[in-house]
Amino acid sequence: MSERWRLLVEDGVGAASGLATDDTLLREAAARGTSLRLYTYRTHCALVGRFQDIEAELDLEACRETGTVIGRRPTGGGAIVMGRDQLGVALAAPVLLHGAAAHPRALLARYAEGVRAALEPLGIRAELRGKNDLVVEGKKIAGLGIAVVPGAALFHCSLLVDLDVPFMLRVLRVPARALGERAVPTVLRRVTTVRRESGGDIPLEEVRSAVAHGFARAFGSTLVPGALDRAERKAARALELERYASAEWLFPPRLREERHGEGTVETPLGTVHAAVTLAGDVIAAVLVSGDLIGYESAIAEFESSLRWTRPSRRILRERASAVANAAGIGAEALADAVWQACVEARAAGRNTGACYYPAAPDGVAAAADGLAEIAGGAR
Repeated sequence: MSERWRLLVEDGVGAASGLATDDTLLREAAARGTSLRLYTYRTHCALVGRFQDIEAELDLEACRETGTVIGRRPTGGGAIVMGRDQLGVALAAPVLLHGAAAHPRALLARYAEGVRAALEPLGIRAELRGKNDLVVEGKKIAGLGIAVVPGAALFHCSLLVDLDVPFMLRVLRVPARALGERAVPTVLRRVTTVRRESGGDIPLEEVRSAVAHGFARAFGSTLVPGALDRAERKAARALELERYASAEWLFPPRLREERHGEGTVETPLGTVHAAVTLAGDVIAAVLVSGDLIGYESAIAEFESSLRWTRPSRRILRERASAVANAAGIGAEALADAVWQACVEARAAGRNTGACYYPAAPDGVAAAADGLAEIAGGAR
């Protein structure tokens, strides 16, 4: 007999209320069993990962100007824009916390199979790349995250049914912003959507149905449509007010200093440029561009391989060697451009508006002053 999962469907949820509901499902999963929630946020919400610096990841002034509501997830992963064209997937499930199968990385890979199974009938073959991306031929189509507590896990997925890339570049402080008019085509070579891959204007509701059936197939479960009960709604509302709509949650003391650097190497065949963001002493993000980049999937693989590693010349050259021939450039030039960017980032102080990141409000207090305006649509 297959396991019965509760299926929850919502649209147009607020940032704080949507995240508080997911957190409530996580806290109740050990007692209540598995819930699969497929939902959309109000257009638009910008959400950062649990351990990210919100001022470094989001352009708060752009968020104010566009009415974009901000939020911080209980799961990891990177900053994302959510709205009517992005499907949120939240799976809250009881887990036995012992052995390698209960490691967060193993759980994330396991739950990602539900999304992969959903995309296959749509003619889209996705695979897990790096720590938390689902990609289609090297292009990201979904971001993943996970949180594990005693007895339960929460899996998050933001599935790009469609994406307004210029809007995303306006509100997220991603390395591509430095490329000016080349930013949009650069992002489009690294990111894709369900509609782009399926070759049609597929309705979001059809994608949601495919995701529900994909999880059911992948896990041999039976999905039973349901709704939050009164106790769950009350608990979610309390979490919304106490945590997800609070300045303390959105703007906690910084856990890691983020620094930015750029490097450029001239070769006989053209220019190789790299932009790097360091979180402490590890690479949080890297973007390679230049005159000779002809194989975006190879470059994207190189960029992904460097995330959350401690940079050294040896590591950079080893990983550059794997893609240099495909990209049409020498491994040494590719590695040296990234190394220069890392050196510049290491020498930099806290971001004050240089390079990609415009100046952010000073300190937590200033950020909290604008909370009512930015997070006002959270409920």
